[in-house]
Amino acid sequence: MTDGTQAQNPREAEEFWRLREGISESLASTGLPHKNDVCLPIAELGGFCAELDSFFGKNYPDIEVCVFGHIGDGNLHINVMKPDAWEVAEFRKRTKEVDRDLFTLVRKHRGSISAEHGIGLLKKEFLSFTRTPAEIELFRKIKKVFDPQGILNPGKIFD
Repeated sequence: MTDGTQAQNPREAEEFWRLREGISESLASTGLPHKNDVCLPIAELGGFCAELDSFFGKNYPDIEVCVFGHIGDGNLHINVMKPDAWEVAEFRKRTKEVDRDLFTLVRKHRGSISAEHGIGLLKKEFLSFTRTPAEIELFRKIKKVFDPQGILNPGKIFD
C-alpha cells in the first residue's frame, strides 16, 4: 500500500463514492471480470498486496488484476479480468483454480475469503480456508435458529 486519501468534507466524500461506484462499471465495460471480495488485517495489507502482484505475475501472467478497496477496514475487491484470447468457458474454469490459490494467500495473511458480499454459491466450497470447523458449525446453528425451515437463501453457504 503506497497511498490513501481521506475525504476532508462532504463534497469530497460524495466524489469518492462516485468514483468508487464507477470502478465496477468501468471494469465491466472493458471486459469480463471475475470478482472477489476479501478482507485482511490492516497491518497485513501491504505485504498481501506485494505478494498478490508477485503471485499473479508468476502463476497467471496472462491475467490482469484490478484491486481496489477500503483501506480503513481491510476490505479489498480483487477483480480478475478475462484475457481477450480466452473463451468465457475457459476463463470460468480457470477462475476456480485462481480462487483456490488466492484464498490460500488470504489465509496466509490471516484474512477472510469474504468481506461485505458474503459467501454465496461461489465461495462456499472454500469457507474452510479461513474458518475453523467449530466456527462453521456455529454458523450452521445460528442459521438454524433464524431460519428453521431453511427457506432463506436456500443452498447459499450450506447445502
